Amino acid sequence: MSCCGSPRLAVREFPVPFDTWWFRLPRFEHERGSAAELLPDFQGKEVLLTFVRPEYYQIAYFTEKGADPRLRAEGVERFRERVARLRPQYADRVDEITSMDDLHLLDVRLNRLAGDWHMAGLLMIGDAAHAMSPAGGMGINLAIQDAVAAATYLAEPLLEGRVTSHDLARVRRRRRFPNVNGVVPARGGRSLIVIQSNTGKLYRIRLATRDVSEIPLKGGPLSSGDSITPVSGDRLLITRNVQNQIVTVRLGASGASVTKVYRDATFRYPTAAVVHRGRLLVPNSQFDKWEQDDPELPFTVSAVPLKNVLGVR
Repeated sequence: MSCCGSPRLAVREFPVPFDTWWFRLPRFEHERGSAAELLPDFQGKEVLLTFVRPEYYQIAYFTEKGADPRLRAEGVERFRERVARLRPQYADRVDEITSMDDLHLLDVRLNRLAGDWHMAGLLMIGDAAHAMSPAGGMGINLAIQDAVAAATYLAEPLLEGRVTSHDLARVRRRRRFPNVNGVVPARGGRSLIVIQSNTGKLYRIRLATRDVSEIPLKGGPLSSGDSITPVSGDRLLITRNVQNQIVTVRLGASGASVTKVYRDATFRYPTAAVVHRGRLLVPNSQFDKWEQDDPELPFTVSAVPLKNVLGVR
């Protein structure tokens, strides 16, 4: 079993604009107390993210993809200045970074195996099957979930010495939709309707059997689908963040179809939607500010008439 790296298998890569440098700084005795906090600092395109541990600070410095050689060439003193500028609290301890060897590069990748997760005698899970951003611990969480699924499907065949390609393929079928963002129960409660954000495809997951089937979508796919909001009858609202859209989809017996695409000038990379007193409330994430500048504060929520979104009178 492989959890890191995908030998001889085709991989589909998705662009990632940043890498991270990880390092530690001491947490002085008088600072100790609460832990498990997350402290972000932003200046222009620079980001410093601090994870508060009981006796030290675990820190990630975000830099442009491929900038590692250039930043290392600038030297440790220049990097100490960067850290102290982003978080002045660390100015009295940045000398603990004794050399550039104290900085550990994480080459952030986002990819998927293009086909099967297995070959004869080998199963890929975790980063080997679908590398994810480290944000929010997604990578380790997906890897653990993959391992649980593998144990669930393979424990009995392994004990009986009869593992087949069919058994290995079951793990992929169970775990190949980790970036499902929108999830709602279907009418009757026997299945879930989900959208896979990177492909924009709709799927139905039957709760009793965990079987997954694609829902044919006329007018799709709806890439960057970030949430699903059920409304009256058989209609769903799908929020598309990059496109600044709310899309109405009608479910039918044999598939689904797009019936309305709604845009509003106030949308700023919407990520969710909720119906409240005849209006649709839509939080604006400002994802576009990640690479360019600090987000505009305060964050906003757009409020638009639901009838306009649905295209009804």
